[in-house]
Amino acid sequence: MLTVNLDYKIAVVKTFLPMVKDAIHLGEEEITHKNSKDVLERFQRERRALTEEREGFSKIGGEYDWRWGTQGECKLKELPPDASGAVTVIQNGHDVEFKGKGLEGCGIVVGTVAVLKTGKCGGVSTMRLVVGTDQGRMVLLDTGSGIRCDAGTLTKR
Repeated sequence: MLTVNLDYKIAVVKTFLPMVKDAIHLGEEEITHKNSKDVLERFQRERRALTEEREGFSKIGGEYDWRWGTQGECKLKELPPDASGAVTVIQNGHDVEFKGKGLEGCGIVVGTVAVLKTGKCGGVSTMRLVVGTDQGRMVLLDTGSGIRCDAGTLTKR
């Protein structure tokens, strides 16, 4: 989760700081045009350090079928309910990318868990997709509100 959150912070600084006059805030941290280079370098150092710490990962690359979970009371609308279908998982070591109708994300896999930021790679989203790679269960998590929802099951083709 830390690695995906650092990727998110890097993308926010690169995307939004050029559009603001004064500063942006990430949690308690104020990022200005003056300190942005140092902040980005720190985030990138922290990201590299986390990459070097990782041990072992499931090999999950390949073609899957995604079946959307039962939503019930879920208030998150990040993944469209009519989007169940084919998903391609591209893996390069720990890094993974999910591509499918309505299901896109970029992140990492460590051990038997993958954590992804939803949406296109390099973009920003507070939504995280957590996948238990050994059973294919997926949970959608809004990091801002803490709301969790069943995002369904991935089944290898």
